Amino acid sequence: MTTPTCVKRGSVGMRLAAGEVVTTTTGRSTSPFPKIDLESNRKATNTLQRVQQWLIANAISEASARDDGFNRRGFEAALKSPSPADLDCAELYLFDAEFLRPVQPRLLKPLGAQADAL
Repeated sequence: MTTPTCVKRGSVGMRLAAGEVVTTTTGRSTSPFPKIDLESNRKATNTLQRVQQWLIANAISEASARDDGFNRRGFEAALKSPSPADLDCAELYLFDAEFLRPVQPRLLKPLGAQADAL
């Protein structure tokens, strides 16, 4: 039997250990933080890439859960080679309460069966 671990709330600039899971501003859990290995330059570079991919992938998941297509597309475009600004934006998107904005309802009327339900 495994002991349930306490999931901490994530924050901007927080240090995480390998395998740690934190919650986002909206209360969703992130995937486990990647393994950290700094024994050589190559391993350190690979660790940095894994952490960057983890951050962007979790931002994409969060944007999908929020039905926020605008930010999701931006994070998906940054997935291969994120810039420092992309990484900062992803961290704020996940963990900064002031960055959390409600998704605006669609301006157009629903079509078809959805319109009949209204």
